[in-house]
Amino acid sequence: MDTSNDNNLKTIEEISEFLQVPVNTIYKWTHRSYIPHYKIRNKLRFDLNEIIDWLETKHIYEKAL
Repeated sequence: MDTSNDNNLKTIEEISEFLQVPVNTIYKWTHRSYIPHYKIRNKLRFDLNEIIDWLETKHIYEKAL
């Protein structure tokens, strides 16, 4: 994690809005270690750059017809 730019650390609510999925889904994903996250003083935080990288690895390409 790049600690030089703490502005990239987002709350679960911010990531939920960014990904357009419910907060409960984000909690499930963190519990299953599906999504990159950090626990800081018992609070979940997400590095926005890591989330964007994670999304790029989850991208599904459709074959051209």
